[in-house]
Amino acid sequence: MNTKFLQFYVFNRVWISLGLLIIGLVWGFMDKFDFAWILITVGVILFLAHFLLGPIRLLQKSVEEGDFDLSMKVIDSVKYPALLIKPVRSMYYMIQSNMAVSQKDFTKAEALIKKSSELGMPMKDMDAMVVFQHGAIFFQKGDYKSALPKLREALSKGMNDPDSMASAQLMLCSIFIQRKDHKTAKAHFKKAKDAKPKQAEILNQIKEMDKYINRLPG
Repeated sequence: MNTKFLQFYVFNRVWISLGLLIIGLVWGFMDKFDFAWILITVGVILFLAHFLLGPIRLLQKSVEEGDFDLSMKVIDSVKYPALLIKPVRSMYYMIQSNMAVSQKDFTKAEALIKKSSELGMPMKDMDAMVVFQHGAIFFQKGDYKSALPKLREALSKGMNDPDSMASAQLMLCSIFIQRKDHKTAKAHFKKAKDAKPKQAEILNQIKEMDKYINRLPG
């Protein structure tokens, strides 16, 4: 779905739903409800979707595209996160945690990923993403000893997103460079490239690492 269209739909969903409800009710009372009930039903579904499902699809898309300003706007649009259904709320907190990591706010990131973990993840790859997020927080804090098992666990659980897979492999590569285990570091770097990531930031990291890792012995 086009981002601009999705953005318009998400930010105006309540008004669209209320408009459909009003038109449906007016049509029903002035004529008959034979077809008006369709508008009313769609209006009710959109209204409930706004509060129960939230803007999670737009939030995911804005993060994937690296549009930080839009991501913050989407997060700010969620006024009642407690109303989101548990799987969506869990993903919402996980994405917030990811953004907090990018801002180097590790205390906030840890608190948010804890909330996400407590709610549980309905899909295997999402569970892996939560574990990966824990590992990424440890890595960014420089706690490589704690990051290593978490990153390995995340990969073993099955991460379907190529950007996250590449990012995890790059972190493992850096950890083993620090440990002077150049052979293992190069193996993880190769896996990072083989993941075929698309995010510009990760591609730049691979490009920079490529200049350095080839000079390492082993």
